[in-house]
Amino acid sequence: MVKKQSGRFDAAGWTFWLIAFGVSLAPCIYGVMQVVRDKTSVFVIVFFGALGAGAAAAVITWLVNSALQFVRARERKLQKKSHR
Repeated sequence: MVKKQSGRFDAAGWTFWLIAFGVSLAPCIYGVMQVVRDKTSVFVIVFFGALGAGAAAAVITWLVNSALQFVRARERKLQKKSHR
């Protein structure tokens, strides 16, 4: 028997990271293109853009998870106060 899942969003996982990566990939590649020389290989530009996008996606996911944990802790604290 399958449990009915609640509509709550508990944590931003790999799916969220992949979406954030995809969204930040083009701006990061563009940023790398502005910094490197004209004769730089396209592979190098895309590689460093992907590295930057991965780091940006990690920071965004971390911030979202931190905010979710803060909201969850606040809800638990309010719930404890209401049961007293």
